[in-house]
Amino acid sequence: LGLPADTAVPAAMEASQASATDSAARQAELEATLAESPEDVAANLELGVLTFNDGDVERAEQLWTTVTEVDPTNPQAWFNLGFVHLSEDPPDVEAARAVWQRVLDVAPESDLAATVRSHLDALAASAASPSPSPSSEG
Repeated sequence: LGLPADTAVPAAMEASQASATDSAARQAELEATLAESPEDVAANLELGVLTFNDGDVERAEQLWTTVTEVDPTNPQAWFNLGFVHLSEDPPDVEAARAVWQRVLDVAPESDLAATVRSHLDALAASAASPSPSPSSEG
């Protein structure tokens, strides 16, 4: 005589499916834009985010690298590439540091630069921490 216990679950699943459909439609729109204008900075940046979030890191890297070639002073592309390098297995921390340094070079007063400084501090702190090692005591 009451409501089903999990009424929110189907709604959440529908929202997730709609979101995936919206994302796929947006990706198709952006691909069409890039087919006509391959150097469109905004389209490359946005499609890179969508493909990265879908797990296609290689495609995202290509898109963001295109932005760095078209507009080397674009801090967003350099910022995003840092996450490409950290998503590698194992993470390429030095490559992430290098591209994040470019953010600091091209936009030192930006919000992205402040975020980069925070990320670089976190990377430095994790590198300074001793890694766990097996104990010889037993």
